[in-house]
Amino acid sequence: MHRIGQLVLASALALIVASGCTVSGGVGVTATTPAVVITTDPPPPREEVIEARPGFVFVRGHWQWNGNQYVWMAGHWERERAGYVWTPGRWERRGNSWFWVEGSWTAGAAPVVVTAPPPQPTYVADPGPPPPVAQPVSAPPPVVSVTVSAYPTGAPPALRVESYGAPRAGFVWISGRWDWRNGNWAWVDGHWERERANMVWVAGSWQNQGGRWVWVEGRWDNRAAPPGPAVRDHRH
Repeated sequence: MHRIGQLVLASALALIVASGCTVSGGVGVTATTPAVVITTDPPPPREEVIEARPGFVFVRGHWQWNGNQYVWMAGHWERERAGYVWTPGRWERRGNSWFWVEGSWTAGAAPVVVTAPPPQPTYVADPGPPPPVAQPVSAPPPVVSVTVSAYPTGAPPALRVESYGAPRAGFVWISGRWDWRNGNWAWVDGHWERERANMVWVAGSWQNQGGRWVWVEGRWDNRAAPPGPAVRDHRH
């Protein structure tokens, strides 16, 4: 009977090892899980336009891997912590894989506001063969004059879908929008605004006025009064 018990115990241990588990100290059983390996380079960070807010630190947005592709996570405001500074998160290349290092609060002299995205890895491309020798040119190329329109020449593109997480008590999410800059459409990410007592936020919009597109600014308005638009002139 003692020999039969030893054979049963050996069979049980063999099944545990075959299932991908390990026995620690002969007491408990813990399963092992393979790590996710990301070999795709992260895109460059998007530009986020912010204004300084006393008592707060802006945590820049970053690209996040959802298992199939990179998804942009917009930045947000964090309240300052006395005696601590915010260290931004970053993507690190280790061998042939990419790893995300989370940002954290660390002890320091005073809190700082992050005004620029963290530096991205620098890649040295293969120079390839030398360029061909330039041939003499008998005449300079013609000068092409480009006129930049002060106003959009057509309707703005469709709005982007923004992921801003769960609602924040005491704040209102201001959605992102398209802006007209130097003759091209440029996307401006949304952001959180602190609520104002007895006021509601009226979102801005692009409107066709007299055959040209103009931006009507969003604004805070009294709950009892109808909102009045403020038109921004894009020539300045």
